[in-house]
Amino acid sequence: MTDPRSVPVGANLEAFIASVADTPIVRRAGIRDALVYTSDIAFPLFNLVAGADFHPGREEERTADLADLMTAHGLPWLWWETPDHQPHVPTLETRGLHREDIPGMYVELDGRVDPRSDVRMDPVDEGGLAAYLDVFMEGFAMPELVREPMGELFLSCLDPDLFVHLLAWEDGQPVACGTVFLNAGTAGVYNIAVPERHRGRGLGYAITAALMNVGVDAGCTSSVLHASEMGRPVYEKLGFEEVCQTPQWVWMPPETS
Repeated sequence: MTDPRSVPVGANLEAFIASVADTPIVRRAGIRDALVYTSDIAFPLFNLVAGADFHPGREEERTADLADLMTAHGLPWLWWETPDHQPHVPTLETRGLHREDIPGMYVELDGRVDPRSDVRMDPVDEGGLAAYLDVFMEGFAMPELVREPMGELFLSCLDPDLFVHLLAWEDGQPVACGTVFLNAGTAGVYNIAVPERHRGRGLGYAITAALMNVGVDAGCTSSVLHASEMGRPVYEKLGFEEVCQTPQWVWMPPETS
């Protein structure tokens, strides 16, 4: 039986992706049974399929159609799977996509969370964007080509009432960052990044707790996230439990794979 807590995990992610799809950073395709967008940016997050809602019996055909469409675009792309919207997996495998397991995690919010740290947490405005991007890029080892579009996306394109970005400071230095997406009573935690030189001091815990508290203050009753292997033990200390898998299926052009 599917864990009912997986519903907000998938719904928050797909609502986040839909918000990105409606920005000028990418081009949303006019496809009714899936959320599809492409761009000229050679990075999977900017060329994406999610929310597949195929007519029963057409899963294999439609998965092949969309996989071929995205591959023909020629840039790295991904299919983000959620429990309620799944592709035909054998078709993705035959098309050369590689699965990356990503635990979908959930926790109920019944009050503010102690960050166990006195680091300063600041909302990110235009003046703090460069510092946020520095931490984000280093923490995730992102290629430089995504710096400009990520910056435009974070601060210029996404609704600031729904997307709150925080930056942690210690001794005058930015040391951690993250984003919370407020949607339908759920606080979705994203982009938690701590550069390697700052790890091991509870900063990941602190920034995650601060983002959860943004959700509490906004009236959210639950928080969800999609964990990395490194971050999972931190999230479990905050009460998050794995309730599903939200795999990424990634395709890379042969010359760069």
